[in-house]
Amino acid sequence: MSDHIALIYPQSKQMQISNRKEIEISTSVYHTEKNVISVYATLLNKFGTAIKTAKLKPVSDWNWRGNFTVPRRTDQQYDIMLEVNYGDSTQVLKKFAWHNEPTSTAFLQLAWSKT
Repeated sequence: MSDHIALIYPQSKQMQISNRKEIEISTSVYHTEKNVISVYATLLNKFGTAIKTAKLKPVSDWNWRGNFTVPRRTDQQYDIMLEVNYGDSTQVLKKFAWHNEPTSTAFLQLAWSKT
Protein backbone atom coordinates (compact mmCIF):
# COMPACT_ATOMS: atom_id res chain seq x y z
CA MET A 1 0.00 0.00 0.00
CA SER A 2 1.21 3.45 -0.86
CA ASP A 3 0.05 6.55 1.06
CA HIS A 4 -3.06 4.97 2.55
CA ILE A 5 -4.54 7.97 4.43
CA ALA A 6 -8.15 7.99 5.64
CA LEU A 7 -10.12 10.11 8.09
CA ILE A 8 -12.12 7.70 10.24
CA TYR A 9 -13.84 10.37 12.33
CA PRO A 10 -15.21 12.95 12.56
CA GLN A 11 -17.37 12.58 9.46
CA SER A 12 -20.27 14.74 8.33
CA LYS A 13 -23.65 13.50 9.60
CA GLN A 14 -21.99 10.41 11.00
CA MET A 15 -19.94 9.28 13.94
CA GLN A 16 -18.40 12.06 16.03
CA ILE A 17 -16.79 11.61 19.41
CA SER A 18 -17.17 14.76 21.44
CA ASN A 19 -17.33 15.79 25.08
CA ARG A 20 -18.80 19.14 23.98
CA LYS A 21 -15.38 20.81 24.37
CA GLU A 22 -13.21 18.63 22.17
CA ILE A 23 -13.75 16.43 19.16
CA GLU A 24 -11.64 13.34 18.71
CA ILE A 25 -9.83 12.79 15.41
CA SER A 26 -9.01 9.27 14.28
CA THR A 27 -7.09 8.46 11.11
CA SER A 28 -5.82 5.41 9.32
CA VAL A 29 -2.32 5.98 7.92
CA TYR A 30 -0.08 3.38 6.34
CA HIS A 31 2.64 2.96 3.74
CA THR A 32 4.15 -0.47 3.10
CA GLU A 33 7.68 0.72 2.35
CA LYS A 34 7.94 3.86 4.52
CA ASN A 35 8.00 4.51 8.24
CA VAL A 36 5.41 7.07 9.41
CA ILE A 37 7.17 9.53 11.72
CA SER A 38 4.33 11.96 12.54
CA VAL A 39 0.76 12.86 11.62
CA TYR A 40 -0.83 16.28 12.09
CA ALA A 41 -4.46 17.29 11.58
CA THR A 42 -5.27 20.90 10.74
CA LEU A 43 -8.78 22.32 10.82
CA LEU A 44 -9.35 24.77 7.93
CA ASN A 45 -12.23 27.22 7.62
CA LYS A 46 -14.18 27.70 4.37
CA PHE A 47 -11.50 30.15 3.18
CA GLY A 48 -8.70 27.61 3.70
CA THR A 49 -7.27 29.40 6.75
CA ALA A 50 -5.86 27.14 9.46
CA ILE A 51 -7.87 27.42 12.68
CA LYS A 52 -6.37 24.66 14.82
CA THR A 53 -3.66 22.05 14.48
CA ALA A 54 -3.34 18.85 16.49
CA LYS A 55 -0.40 16.47 16.60
CA LEU A 56 -1.85 12.97 16.46
CA LYS A 57 -0.42 10.10 18.46
CA PRO A 58 0.05 6.55 17.19
CA VAL A 59 -2.43 4.10 18.71
CA SER A 60 -1.45 1.14 16.53
CA ASP A 61 0.54 0.44 13.36
CA TRP A 62 -2.22 2.10 11.29
CA ASN A 63 -4.25 4.29 13.65
CA TRP A 64 -3.35 7.82 14.82
CA ARG A 65 -5.56 9.93 17.15
CA GLY A 66 -5.78 13.38 18.68
CA ASN A 67 -8.27 16.11 19.67
CA PHE A 68 -9.44 19.52 18.50
CA THR A 69 -11.20 22.08 20.62
CA VAL A 70 -14.69 22.29 19.15
CA PRO A 71 -15.35 25.51 17.18
CA ARG A 72 -18.08 27.67 18.76
CA ARG A 73 -20.32 27.57 15.69
CA THR A 74 -21.70 24.10 15.08
CA ASP A 75 -23.12 24.62 11.62
CA GLN A 76 -19.96 25.38 9.67
CA GLN A 77 -18.29 23.68 6.74
CA TYR A 78 -14.64 22.91 7.42
CA ASP A 79 -11.84 20.88 5.89
CA ILE A 80 -9.52 18.66 7.87
CA MET A 81 -6.05 18.50 6.33
CA LEU A 82 -3.95 15.49 7.32
CA GLU A 83 -0.18 15.93 7.08
CA VAL A 84 1.80 12.68 7.08
CA ASN A 85 5.58 12.82 7.52
CA TYR A 86 7.68 9.81 6.60
CA GLY A 87 11.12 8.71 7.79
CA ASP A 88 12.64 9.38 4.35
CA SER A 89 11.82 13.13 4.73
CA THR A 90 8.85 12.98 2.34
CA GLN A 91 5.44 14.37 3.20
CA VAL A 92 1.88 13.83 1.99
CA LEU A 93 -1.11 16.15 2.52
CA LYS A 94 -4.69 14.97 2.15
CA LYS A 95 -7.82 17.08 2.69
CA PHE A 96 -11.26 15.89 3.85
CA ALA A 97 -14.47 17.93 3.95
CA TRP A 98 -16.30 18.00 7.29
CA HIS A 99 -19.61 19.69 8.07
CA ASN A 100 -19.65 20.38 11.81
CA GLU A 101 -23.28 20.06 12.71
CA PRO A 102 -25.15 18.70 15.70
CA THR A 103 -25.51 14.94 15.44
CA SER A 104 -29.11 13.79 15.48
CA THR A 105 -30.09 11.41 18.24
CA ALA A 106 -31.40 9.17 15.43
CA PHE A 107 -27.78 8.32 14.53
CA LEU A 108 -25.91 5.62 16.32
CA GLN A 109 -23.56 7.08 18.91
CA LEU A 110 -20.11 5.58 19.42
CA ALA A 111 -19.60 4.81 23.10
CA TRP A 112 -15.96 3.74 22.85
CA SER A 113 -13.34 2.69 20.33
CA LYS A 114 -10.19 0.62 20.65
CA THR A 115 -7.71 -0.44 18.01
